[in-house]
Amino acid sequence: MKKFDTQVQYLKYKVLREVARKAWDDTLYDKLLDIPKIIIPGPEPTTRCCIYKERAIVEERMKLAMGGDKNNPNVIEVINIACDECPVAGYEVTDVCRGCLAHRCQDACKRDAIYFDHNQKAHIDKTKCVECGKCSEVCPYGAIANFKRPCEKACKIKAISMGNDKAANIDNAKCIACGACVYQCPFGAIMDKSYILNVIDILKKANRTWEFEPQYSEDIAKEHEKYITEYFKGPVFITDWPKDIKAYYMKLNADEKTVAAVDLVVPEAGELMGGSQREENLDKLLARMKEFHIDKDEISWYLDTRRYGGCIHSGFGMGFERLIMYLTGVENIRDVIPYPRTPKNCEF
Repeated sequence: MKKFDTQVQYLKYKVLREVARKAWDDTLYDKLLDIPKIIIPGPEPTTRCCIYKERAIVEERMKLAMGGDKNNPNVIEVINIACDECPVAGYEVTDVCRGCLAHRCQDACKRDAIYFDHNQKAHIDKTKCVECGKCSEVCPYGAIANFKRPCEKACKIKAISMGNDKAANIDNAKCIACGACVYQCPFGAIMDKSYILNVIDILKKANRTWEFEPQYSEDIAKEHEKYITEYFKGPVFITDWPKDIKAYYMKLNADEKTVAAVDLVVPEAGELMGGSQREENLDKLLARMKEFHIDKDEISWYLDTRRYGGCIHSGFGMGFERLIMYLTGVENIRDVIPYPRTPKNCEF
């Protein structure tokens, strides 16, 4: 089974893994310069012109893995040194241009950016073009096309533009940090910051004696939830849970160790809401059911929703009583259940 959708995701994983390992061992800053060489051992380059540029890009990825630019409020940042392989893009004259006599494209351009070669084929002077699209609108052959970069196409709110250095530029006032540009950039030149160092620091400084010691692949107890909300002084979303403690229908992440699940924990009440992306791939769903020893014949109706068509989807549920606890400050959930509770009165 393929673990990562793209090599970009795999590279991001390797950088985060090395940063997290060395941070946990308290050797991060001592061995910081070793990480690029571990990830890009050489001697031959695999993605760029040379291993030195590949390592330089890894160094920029490491900065984002360690929290990124503290002066940039956006969780999404552009790695300028990596954003140099895409074509300039914008409006370009294609081979469809017939070198006609009308030259409507030239007449429509108010910036005098259209010129013609000895065969009367049109060309665009990018130093003058302002990407208004007027030339494209009037061309009778549709020979002038607008080639957008993948990140620009992915951004539906038009928060990405090209800077003077031709690298992508994100308008933080518009950006909603949806991550579409991160996923669509084929060179991984746009990346989200990681707060893994903050998490490691929180765990190391907890300095508490737990009744139930927190362990990976185990669920967190009420005492852990309480500590997390006390530390952040408010509600906290906890994402990417270990797959072994979550339901079979939750979608596996690229690392195949966690699932795309989220819990919302709030002060005093603990877990208020739980949700996840569902597995839409039938083969992967069957494989997870096999891991959980679930008889596929018993829920064939559920499998049919994948077998005969479906879509990418998610779902969540919220505990009503826990919501009342959170809003009112009542400490015991039994005191907010909206129906009478008396001993020995549960008749079935």
